Amino acid sequence: MGEISFEAAFRRVEAKTIFSKAGLPTPKGKLAEDRQQAYDAAAEIGAPVAVKAQVLVAGRGKAGGILFADMHKQAQEAWQKLLGSRIKGEVAKTVLVENKNCRFQSSDVAVAQKPSEVPKLLSKRLG
Repeated sequence: MGEISFEAAFRRVEAKTIFSKAGLPTPKGKLAEDRQQAYDAAAEIGAPVAVKAQVLVAGRGKAGGILFADMHKQAQEAWQKLLGSRIKGEVAKTVLVENKNCRFQSSDVAVAQKPSEVPKLLSKRLG
């Protein structure tokens, strides 16, 4: 993977917030800053959940940066394991707890923008 430009280097959770505000379907999720917040997020969202290290690298799941929890307590344990862990050389400083079983079809989405143009949203359905 090549370098990530500054403009493209925002976390997926920030992108999901933008997409959600635009009316696009996104999984329900919350950033967890401590073990209790991880537990509370899993309880609010409803297990099972995916606990995701927030790092700017591709392939974080295969590198151990995404763990799954079927119970709230497991979400706490996953949070503790991920926070501060190194995923492909990047340190996970934040962790997202998110709905594992999303009810919408996945898609690749990209935002393209030149400084003088209006942003363009590009999407491709998978499957």
